Formats: sequence, structure tokens, C-alpha cells
Amino acid sequence: MDLNPNGITNATAYLAAYLTPIPIKLDGTKASTLEWGKFRERKPTATEMEDFHFENTGIGVITGKASNNLEVIDIDEEQCYKPLMEALETATSKEFIQQLCIIKTPRPGYQIWYRCSTEIEPGKKLAMTNDGKKVLIETRGEGQYVIAPGSPPSVHKNNVPYEVIRGNQFQPPVISARDRDIMINCAKSFDQRVAEHTTAKPTRSDSYDKKFSAVVEEFTESMTWKEILEPKGFILKKTSDGQEQYQKPESSNNGIHLSVNYKGNDLLRCFSTACPPFDADRNYSKLEAYSLLNSNGNEESAILELIEAGYGWKEQKPLMRELPPAEEFPVDALGAILGEAAKSLRRNIQAPLAICCQSVLAAATLAVQAHGNVIIDGRVYPLSEFFLTVAGSGDRKSSTDKYATEAINEFEASLRERNRNDQLEYQNALDVYESARKAILSDKKDGVNKKALLDKLGLPPSKPLMPIMKVEEPTYEGLVKLFAESRPTLGIFSDEGGRFVGGHALNSENIMKTASGFSSLWDGKAITRSRSVDGTSVLAGRRCSMHLLMQPTVAAQLFSSDLLIGQGLLARCLVAWPESTAGGIEYQEEDVSSDQAFINYKRLMAKLLAKELPTSETEPQVLRPKEITFSRPAKKLWIQFHDQNQKDLGPGKRFEPIRGFASKSPEHVARLAGAIALFERMETVEINENQMSSAISLVKFYRAEALRLFHSGAFDPNLVLAKKLLSWLMEKGKEEVTLIDIYQNGPNEVRQADTAKRLMSILIDHGWAKEITGLSKEFRKKQAYKIRLAMAN
Repeated sequence: MDLNPNGITNATAYLAAYLTPIPIKLDGTKASTLEWGKFRERKPTATEMEDFHFENTGIGVITGKASNNLEVIDIDEEQCYKPLMEALETATSKEFIQQLCIIKTPRPGYQIWYRCSTEIEPGKKLAMTNDGKKVLIETRGEGQYVIAPGSPPSVHKNNVPYEVIRGNQFQPPVISARDRDIMINCAKSFDQRVAEHTTAKPTRSDSYDKKFSAVVEEFTESMTWKEILEPKGFILKKTSDGQEQYQKPESSNNGIHLSVNYKGNDLLRCFSTACPPFDADRNYSKLEAYSLLNSNGNEESAILELIEAGYGWKEQKPLMRELPPAEEFPVDALGAILGEAAKSLRRNIQAPLAICCQSVLAAATLAVQAHGNVIIDGRVYPLSEFFLTVAGSGDRKSSTDKYATEAINEFEASLRERNRNDQLEYQNALDVYESARKAILSDKKDGVNKKALLDKLGLPPSKPLMPIMKVEEPTYEGLVKLFAESRPTLGIFSDEGGRFVGGHALNSENIMKTASGFSSLWDGKAITRSRSVDGTSVLAGRRCSMHLLMQPTVAAQLFSSDLLIGQGLLARCLVAWPESTAGGIEYQEEDVSSDQAFINYKRLMAKLLAKELPTSETEPQVLRPKEITFSRPAKKLWIQFHDQNQKDLGPGKRFEPIRGFASKSPEHVARLAGAIALFERMETVEINENQMSSAISLVKFYRAEALRLFHSGAFDPNLVLAKKLLSWLMEKGKEEVTLIDIYQNGPNEVRQADTAKRLMSILIDHGWAKEITGLSKEFRKKQAYKIRLAMAN
């Protein structure tokens, strides 16, 4: 994200990235404007953020646990920067260096931002001049803060801004404790206070590659000598001051053959010339001893055994980041009938309120979408809407949708019953027509004007329309075909939205076509249908609404699609992802079908669905919706919302990150206002002030959801793809897998070596995988990984 001059926007962006911001004076002192200590323990509230007045201050970011273990290496002297980065690259890798977030400071100097997988300590001075009077490099750690990019230049006495030159300060990388130690040691090598000190670059262990050192370190720290020796028959004979003395297995005497941890050195010392597999008068580390006892001295095999036993794994972290809390759905904005129906479903089914509200609002939209268009100064807006609702298992998605669409299902059943009679009448009429036509064509009498007779006979009888109101998971082509043979108003409703999102319609080959087609349907455009049999035809006057309820994993796949975001389909969707109620539901001795609020809702839905569709007499599949306008007070409200919304879309403003959805917010308001107005009174031709106010409240909620879901970083495409790869590895039961196997046989999106390698690095960082290249003959020359299937399951 590019920085902007708007202080509150920058500060809010830091907070959304789990970095705690505080206001900084603009007098060059770099001091905070307030007592900020309490924010080491908690995040500022929305009210406190407003009271900070970031528009008149700089921005500081608290380091340490307040910002999810953020630590900053502060390079105060510019001449230290380049050699330090060279030392880091030698000690780690170029890829490791490239992931770091680096900020140039006004001093001039540099900051390196990162998060550590373990808790960090307070800041320390790592390197100073030889007289100890000037700091060259230091850390900013627990309980401190740094000045952050996005601050005005006047925050520093040199009047120069803080500038990001690499990486993203809103997403500092998470590094391991070992990588942090390497960085700290590299920085310490510049300390001029150490006698005869040189800036020699740190090196990795001679015995083990860096990627296995974590295994060895954890094993060494957690495994006792007793746990290593006793399973192999060694007998602990004496303990004194931390030193242990052992007798070898099956010894014929009571002597001591081994000693461990002499003066705390944590080594094994063999005294006997006959104590295999150890040699006399030699020290052994724990790994050396373990490998001799268990792997015939092969340390690589021993490390592989330790990995299989669970050593060296990073702390397991979820691949989906935690979302900020959702706002409460403005249920009263739905009006008396819809709002009370949603409350009834919430009370009886105990699904999250937003699911209940989404379900009844989507059903109502389907019921009225054929009957009106909103007209604003010549602009025509259909009433159709696309609703997406996200909830996990146990949140009663199916039950809520079942009751909300009960009237629609019953109306469909009546259509099917009527269709049986219509089909019989149609078939009989068609038989009569074809018989008459055949008789005319077969008449061989002279002077018969067959054309005149055929003209008089007219067109064949029309086939009855398919008795369908809603479908679950159509492809775009399937939906177009259905529109050619069905009523001109349809809904795509499914309580298993994953079947649609993960199905044929949105696979890699069809996603662009589907997104474009559904966007056109939302816009109310005529459908162009091309067929090899009868050429191209135009299906005008159709309306389609949608409500998909889906699991969080499915939503993550959908919301991380750059294509769907860029194309604009998601901007046309009204999304709700409420907090789960699963685990807190108690049985209710009530029947929602007997609840008066639900009865009123269902009765009105049935009445609206039975209303004759406004179609052309000659074209029964082409809708002719009536025009609905705004009352003067309603239009004034809409214009105020429109203009303020536009102001908030500008560079650096709060809705710039969701410009696609926000730009369509006024149209969403118009559509919802029209749907609410027709639901309350089908005969209306004017939207009143209350209905407009309700629609604005609803869209403000949806706009906040869009900002929460699409600008929180929760749906990082790389994390979503890594989760998909992990699901594939789990499904295939691949406890050990090579990189080649992944990009040759894995999910389609992963079938490039660079992509597969990047995703496996993510799985390693999140504790789901570990590299085992070179630890067995099979993987001697192949990049290979061990997968944490046991914990994944």
C-alpha cells in the first residue's frame, strides 16, 4: 500500500496490520503527545484513535508484544548499513534479506522491521564506537517505539520523511529465533569496543546445515542424558553437582564407564577402552552420542529420526489470520416485517443475527426484483442483489436458509403442479397444430393458397415455462439456457456455496467468463446467447439475485482472487461474516413456524410471489418493471450519501482501499431502498425518506464489512494458496514429499517450481512442514519436505 498524507488513514492502516500506533509531536523531539505506556498491553479503541488527532501529529509504532512481537534494528550510522546487509546475506541468504522491511530514516540511518516467532526482549545497544559514547546499531524491543513512515517530515529535527525502501511496513516478515540471533550477532560484529575486533562475518555450523540447526538445538535443550543412555542399557550410578556417572550395559563389574555434564559442559566423556560405541578419552555432544547409539553414527539419519519424533518444528500457526471483529447487523433497518422475521429466526434457530438478516433480505429481493427499477435522473437501476454470507459449521446456515426461503419453495411447488396441466394442454395443442399444418402442406388440390392457410394457422403454441424460481450451482452457460426456457426472474440460492465457488463455473478456465457474465446480470443488461443450431439471440428483461452461504475456507478462496476483485464482481456483492455462535447454543422449546413474526413474513412473501409478473403481452419472458423514483427528502439523503462517499474515495481517504465496492455503494443504496419499498407495499412508485435511511444504514454496514474483510490482510493470496496446498498434501497422505512431486502433481495453481517452493516456505514458517533435503539416500539430491500430518489432522 502506498503511503498518503492523511494521518488517521495511516494510523488506522497500522492498527489493521496489528501494529499499535501512538501520536508523536511534530517538534523534532520524537516524543509522544500522551502517556502511552498503557498501550503496551492493549490496542487503542476507535474513540481513542480519534482523540489522538493523528492529522496533527506524527505516528509512532510500539515495538514488542503490543505489535505482535515487532522488533526493529535501528542503524544510526549510514556507513554501517551496506556492510551489515552484506554480512546478513552471507550468514543467511539473498531471499531472507529480500523479505525484510527496510526504512530509511532522516538521520540519515536505517531501520529493519521484522516480527519474531518468540517473545522479544527490551532494546539493546548492539554496536558502539570504541569510546562507548556513540551508538552505531541498537534494537527497539519490548516496551519501546519507533517513528513510522507516514509521519510528516517535521516529526524529525532534520525535516526529512521516513521512507520505505524495501518490503511493506504493514506486513513485516516473521523470522525464527535462530534467524534473529544471526541478525543480532551480525550487528554486534560492528561493535568497536571489543579489543582486536574484526568485522568477520558469522558463519553457519560446520557440522549441520542451517535448516537442521533448530532440530539439534531443541533436541540438545530438551533431551536429558538419562533419556539418551538408559534406553540403551546404561545404568545411572551416581549424581553429584549436576554431573552424572554411568555404568555400561551388562557390565561384569560395578565400575563407572561414562561421565556426563562435568562442570556443566553438557558433554559425555568415556573413560573405558571397552565401552562401545564410544571411544576412550573423548568428549561427545548429545547428538553425537544419540547418533552412535541409534543410527550407527550417521548424524543425518539421526536428525531425520528426531524430526519424525517432533523435534525442530516451528510453532504451529493457522494459515488464516484472525479477522477484526464484525459490526452488528443493523436489523431494524430491514423494516417491521423483515426485521422482526430476522429476529424470530435468531431467537428460535440461534444462528448469528447477520445470517438471519442476509437470508430474509435476499429472499425478499428475489420476490420483488421483477416488479421495479429505480430511476434517478434518467439512470436505471434494477433491484437485483448478490448476497454472500460466511459462517462455519454449527452456525445454522442451512436451517436459516430453509425457513427464509420456505415461501419460495412452496411457490415453486405450486408452479410445478400447474406446469403438469400446462404441459398436457401444450402437448395436445401442439399435436393439433402439427396435424393441421401437415394437412395444409399435403393438400394436392390445384389453386390452394397454402401460404395463406399457414399464415392463418399462425405460430405453434408456446412451450410452458420451466417452473423454477431458484437454482443452486449453475454455470453461466447453464443459467443463460435456463433463462431461455424459464420465467424471467431467477435466484441462485445455496447453503453450500462451496459447490458453486469450487465448481465448474469458477475454475481457472471459466472464472473470467463467469465473473463477466454475472456482473452483466447484476447490471440488468440483456443476455446475448450464441448457439450453433439457431445462431445468436438476445434475452432481454431478465433479473437474477443471488445468496450463497459458505464456509470460511471457501470464502478465503473467493476473497483472495485478484481477478474477481479487479474485474468487479465482488464489488457487486453484499458480504457478511458474523462472529460464530457455535458452542453457545441452547435448545429452544419453540417452533419458528408458529412464531407470529415469521408467519407475517411468510404470508407477505407468498403474496408477493403470487403477483403476476409485469411482462409484455407478446413477450411473456421479457420483464417490463415499473419505474420507482425518490421522494424529494429521500433524494436529498441519497445525494448526501453519494457526495460524502465520493469524498472518502480519494487518495489517502478511508475507502480508497475498497474503491471498487465503495464506488458502487450509492447504487447498492438505491437498489436496497427500492426492494424495501416494494416489499412493504408492492403498489408503491416512490421511495420515502425512511426507506432511504434504512438502505443507507444497510450499505454502511456492508461497506464496513468490505473494509474489514478485503483490507485486513486476512486473505493474503499466498496464505490462501498455501492452505490449498496443505489440504492437498493431507488428502493424499503425503508425510514426505519432494518439490518435484508438488509442482508436477499438486493443485493446478501450484504447478510451477518457484510457486511451489514459495508456498512450502510458508508452510515451514507456519509449522506445517520441515525441509529434509539430504537426510536420506532417497532425498540426497532432491529438495524434500516432511509434512506435519498428525497435527494437521
